[in-house]
Amino acid sequence: MNDFNGALSAYTNAVRLGDDLSYPALGLTAIKLDRLDVVREIVPRLLVLKNSKNVSRNQGLQLATVLLVYSLKTDQKELFMKAIEGFDPKEILAHDDVTFPVRQGCNQFKGKDIDSIRQVFEGDMGNNSSSTNTKVSPR
Repeated sequence: MNDFNGALSAYTNAVRLGDDLSYPALGLTAIKLDRLDVVREIVPRLLVLKNSKNVSRNQGLQLATVLLVYSLKTDQKELFMKAIEGFDPKEILAHDDVTFPVRQGCNQFKGKDIDSIRQVFEGDMGNNSSSTNTKVSPR
């Protein structure tokens, strides 16, 4: 449970053997160990999986969380935008582990695209009974 180096090795092996479901755990373990080099290498695969029809929405949110945290640590606004793209704000707001880095990104990054994301989230929080399905679209 506390052997993060061992976990990093195990998740790396699982991913190398084709276990796509281990990518979120690999990414979060690497972030915990401040091994951003490991995350940098898997970012392209995380993006592909996040947008894949073969992963559940929950798995997609787990992948997005890794991308969000990494984008914040490396100050990559474009990656931040790609991480949340396609998710309904209600999906994100229903998961504190995703909401927190989204809020951080809205504070850390600047620009009209970020302002529009912030407005979508603030509007959705103020109107929880809304039945609109506004997906986050940074463009």
